[in-house]
Amino acid sequence: MGWISEQPESVDRGTAPERTDLHLTDNTEHEAVSEDNSDTAFSVLEEAKSRISEYIDKEFGNEADFSDLSNVSLAFTTDEDSFTPIEVYADLVEYRIVTLYDDKIVSEKKYDSLEDMLGPLGNLEFDELVALSDEEKTFILEEAGSVIPADVFTEQEMLGIIRKYDHIRTSKQAVLEFFLENDDAAERSEYLKSIYNDDYTEFSVGSERYGYKTQDEGLLIYKGSFLSGDEKQTISWNRV
Repeated sequence: MGWISEQPESVDRGTAPERTDLHLTDNTEHEAVSEDNSDTAFSVLEEAKSRISEYIDKEFGNEADFSDLSNVSLAFTTDEDSFTPIEVYADLVEYRIVTLYDDKIVSEKKYDSLEDMLGPLGNLEFDELVALSDEEKTFILEEAGSVIPADVFTEQEMLGIIRKYDHIRTSKQAVLEFFLENDDAAERSEYLKSIYNDDYTEFSVGSERYGYKTQDEGLLIYKGSFLSGDEKQTISWNRV
């Protein structure tokens, strides 16, 4: 008689339960490292903002504007030779300090990290920020195809007229604050047009008589009486 071999029932053992305890330590350590890195990055950013705030307060007596971390204004002035705007801002996102001349990048100092920027941000000096060589200025103007016409007035005369704030509709401090908060050239031009009075305005600078009259394209300045004077020149609003 034949043998009947009874096979043992197969036992479905399923899959081995995942050893979550093996991953728990790794995950916890990863989260801890991420939190540490996040805290460090936050700390570095706050230190960068603190150094900028200290400089802005010392130089201008204002609060720094951090609404756009990629464009934190550090300085604004105009070139004494051409009255071309010079602006400097810190980019805390791409780690760089950028200088604009006539709204074009003329200098860009890049850093490997925000932490590397802390040193320069702690030693900001207005005069150093806006200092540009003649070569840098010429390169930008030639690249843009700009030609600066010969000025009718001397630099001293222009500054004397432009800095005559007696008749404008706001204070010199308010103008500075607006320029620090707004870096758009068109907005600045419109702002300047709005604060100058529309009348023919004459006054003395030293022993000479000068005047100005607003125009759409800029500020018309003149020497002596407007009707009798031959020395006249219109300065575009981005040079005022």
